[in-house]
Amino acid sequence: MIKNDILLSGYYGFKNTGDEAILSSILDALKKIEPELKIKILSVNPSLTEKEHNTPSVHRYRKEMFQALLESRMLISGGGGLLQDSTSIRSPLYYLAMVLLAKLTGKKVMFYAQGIGPLKTFIGRLLTSCIANMVDFITVRDEKSAQILKDLGVSKPTVEITTDPVFAMEPASEHDILNVFTVENIPFEGNRWIGLSVRDWNSSVDYLNIISRVIDKMAEKFFLKVLLIPMHYPDDLVVSRKIKNIMKSSVYIVSCEYSPRILMGILGKMNILIAMRLHAVIMSSVMGVPSLPLAYDPKIANISEQLGLKYLSLEEINEDNLNNMAENILEEHGQISLDLLEKTKSLKVKALRNAEIVKELLMR
Repeated sequence: MIKNDILLSGYYGFKNTGDEAILSSILDALKKIEPELKIKILSVNPSLTEKEHNTPSVHRYRKEMFQALLESRMLISGGGGLLQDSTSIRSPLYYLAMVLLAKLTGKKVMFYAQGIGPLKTFIGRLLTSCIANMVDFITVRDEKSAQILKDLGVSKPTVEITTDPVFAMEPASEHDILNVFTVENIPFEGNRWIGLSVRDWNSSVDYLNIISRVIDKMAEKFFLKVLLIPMHYPDDLVVSRKIKNIMKSSVYIVSCEYSPRILMGILGKMNILIAMRLHAVIMSSVMGVPSLPLAYDPKIANISEQLGLKYLSLEEINEDNLNNMAENILEEHGQISLDLLEKTKSLKVKALRNAEIVKELLMR
């Protein structure tokens, strides 16, 4: 018996702001094109997901997941870098197994604005090649993801290049954003800010100390305060506290958990952002805030190229190149901001295109 139009699968319920922003953006886009759609979400924390997104949810690893699949018309494998094995082979194994189950039970399947790769293992490449060819439609968030699929021999479904769903997300209200500064005792009014979004990463470069020293110099030279903005709680908070302990400048941390929309609004209050997190780059760009992305993963380079942003590979940063690029951004702030606002308008249209394709598939 069909009870739902869509079962939505992704990295949901793990307290990762980027993935929760993807989920919010997908839900908003789907409901915009078809308000009566019945949607259920697979999550590692269904009660949290239901509370935050006001949408029914079931556990992604328990037997109710299979029941939810049987009761749905379509599976969406939704957004983000789900098909990559650089951290673990378990990620592509899980998401491809969901696709295989859906096809075996006669469901339509769509990859929704996915970032594909890196796929370094033989099994990861083989399974992606075989199972992706069973999918009804694929949209990817960048050209390099489309090229990876082509190289893997994925040719049966249509592959369309769109962009990340978060380009269509709206920030929280001004009242809610400013309230966070009050609650966190961050003296926002009348100040200029450099934002910093970092994560833990196994690197040959001592990037935390390099970033800390450069931001100390910039804060002193340009009269900036520093705000650390964790995007994955509590992991990024731990790294942010390490940086705060190293730095000499006036440093503040957004220390509590907030919704993606509120974090987007906070990012919009920065004058410049230095970011390792992909969705910190996307959210700040939508708000017209120039960023300097630090590419620890190809997805950061890919989105930077889409936005026309200059970026640095994490493995290549040093105090000189980081400082020079950051200062150039501050000097050209006005033009970069205007360019970002213009580019993200067109990327929003592309982001909403993903939902239009879902509607077309359901109507077939």
